Formats: sequence, C-alpha cells, structure tokens
Amino acid sequence: ATVPGVATITSATPGDQTASIAFTAPASDGGAAITDYEYELDASGTWVSFGSTSSPATITGLTNGQTYAVSIRAVNALGAGAGSTATNVTPATVPGVATSLSATAGNGSATISFTAPASDGGSAITNYEYTLDSGVNWTALNPADATSPVTVTGLTSGTAYTIALRAVNSNGAGTASSPVNVTPATVPGVATITSAT
Repeated sequence: ATVPGVATITSATPGDQTASIAFTAPASDGGAAITDYEYELDASGTWVSFGSTSSPATITGLTNGQTYAVSIRAVNALGAGAGSTATNVTPATVPGVATSLSATAGNGSATISFTAPASDGGSAITNYEYTLDSGVNWTALNPADATSPVTVTGLTSGTAYTIALRAVNSNGAGTASSPVNVTPATVPGVATITSAT
C-alpha cells in the first residue's frame, strides 16, 4: 500500500467565519482505507485535520472578508497524499447594525441620517432597507443607497411614522436598527379669499 491519491475540491461555500468545503475522494486510496482529510490555508505548509472523511467538511475560525486559498489532502495508515489544487473562498456574513439614527421631515418623505454598521460582515454594504411597521415588512431603497443620509419617500405628510433601517450586502440583510420617529410635513396649501369688503 501507499498514500492516497489527490482529492478534488468541488466547491467552497463561505459562511460566517467559516467555509464549507465539498470534495471528491481520490481515484485511489493507495491500497489502505482513507481515515481522514486535512486542509491547508494559503500554502502555509500547516495541515489541519478535519477529523472526518465526509464531504462537505467545515473550516472554522476564519476572518470575514479575507480570501483564503484552501487545499485538502487525504490520509490513510501510510500517511498523507498530495495536496489538491487550491480553491479560493472569502468568508462573510450579513452586516452589523446601523446606529445613531435621526430623521428630518420632508414633504411626503423623511431623510434618515445614521452611522454605518461597525462591520460590513466581510462583504460591502450595497443598500439599506427600511420598515414602517416594526419589521413586519421591509422595503429596499430604490435606487439603492449605501451612504448616510438616505431618503424614504412615498409617505403622507401629517402622519407620524416609526422608521428603522437595516444594511444589506451580498449575504443578506442585517439586524434592524433602533427606530426613529418622524412626521413628514410641508408648508400649508393656498388659502382662498371668499370676499373683500
């Protein structure tokens, strides 16, 4: 018997500080059963056991937003086979929470100023969504707007609204912000003179 052949990574799916690595077994186990798979990050020369022979296997403890080159190798009683061709993966999650909201009333609109989330989750924030009903329904800003302030339109002047925001990136929407209250308004309409005596 000898060490196993080369395994093949079929996909690398990013998660929150993790990566799920799907793979196919080597064409040859070397004549001895494969007992483990190991992974290496960025050609570091350090191989870490998955502790499993099942695909997919998960790598933990990664940094969101950082791209890793992942290689794996099969292990049997004779030792470890050669490493696979590396596959890149960038762990990421949804953004954090926008804070410090303040609202300025407009005519049928509200302009919301805020502080962006401390973390974009490892993927750039592309838009914000707002809710007028405590998170039951969310509406994406259209056109998309990823910087403060943002403007919510289609409101009724004279009606009080409670508005919250949440940031969106390629992984989805983050947690809702604390809400802010605003009543859109404008100047009065035109009075009508009925007589002049």
